[in-house]
Amino acid sequence: MMMPNSASLSCAKLGYFRDDFIQFFVKKKTVRRSPLINRGYYSRYAGLRMLQQKFLHASNALGMPAQFLILGAGFDTTWFQLASEGQAPAKCLELDFAEVTKRKAAIIASNPPLMDLLHMQAGGIQAGGQGNSGASPPSGSQETVQLLPVQGEVLCGDGAYSLLPADLRDLQAVKSAIQRAGLDTSAPTLILSECVLVYMEPSDSSNLVRMLGQTFSNAAIVVYEQVRPHDAFGRQMRSNLEERGCPLLGLTSTPTLEAHCE
Repeated sequence: MMMPNSASLSCAKLGYFRDDFIQFFVKKKTVRRSPLINRGYYSRYAGLRMLQQKFLHASNALGMPAQFLILGAGFDTTWFQLASEGQAPAKCLELDFAEVTKRKAAIIASNPPLMDLLHMQAGGIQAGGQGNSGASPPSGSQETVQLLPVQGEVLCGDGAYSLLPADLRDLQAVKSAIQRAGLDTSAPTLILSECVLVYMEPSDSSNLVRMLGQTFSNAAIVVYEQVRPHDAFGRQMRSNLEERGCPLLGLTSTPTLEAHCE
């Protein structure tokens, strides 16, 4: 469960941060949130983007191209925005349920600005900072972008960007996706989990993190999750989500920042 698309669009339209691509993943284009909500989502975005860029800069300084693994990616646009600014990691794999990746793959296929970036990355062309909505695919790049909306799959170049379906509770499915995407298990890898693990049973999330730690020898993980379930805000949040059929299954096991670190 990445940042809600409507919240991202509201922030982007008001200039809290730049996201040239979230518009393609939101049906209602006129959404506007309160200043308090916009500032909250800006803080969330800014913190995560700062960590992503620090990781990229540190890896590049060492001459070791970085790669991203995004768990439960939803309609996240991180890769597209970074690619448009010439800052994309060497490889990026997004994972989510098949019903989500099918929708995302279909949206990508139907919007030329998104396809342009895929073709440019597949052709080894680095974008500039102004976006590439008018760019044409490099000669011969068509064969290096595999787009299969029915299967919910996108494979771009030699792993530059991959979108694959996987139930994160199925460790073999996750391992297979990592192999298909061509991720280098020895390369600097940033694993991103934004409001994902907390929706899983503690045993499933622990098994997933343990497996990833054993698979990647040079990795860091960034986890953004809800904490403090027992104060007034936490109780109301849990109640609202449970009414919507989205219980926070892992929250009682990791109720604090310290519990996450352990």
